[in-house]
Amino acid sequence: MRPVTVAGNLCETGDVFGKEIPMPVPRRGDILAVLGAGAYGRSMASNFNLRDIPKEILI
Repeated sequence: MRPVTVAGNLCETGDVFGKEIPMPVPRRGDILAVLGAGAYGRSMASNFNLRDIPKEILI
């Protein structure tokens, strides 16, 4: 375990989901569930920066 900062892929100032979260070191191919994604979720999505609308899986 080590402190990890989880940020969005656009890396704008507010695109941080959590800072210094103690968790196992992530590796390529790992999946991380984010329960509150704000504007990264489909309901607030746009094509800002030519990004596609995100896909969501509701469980």
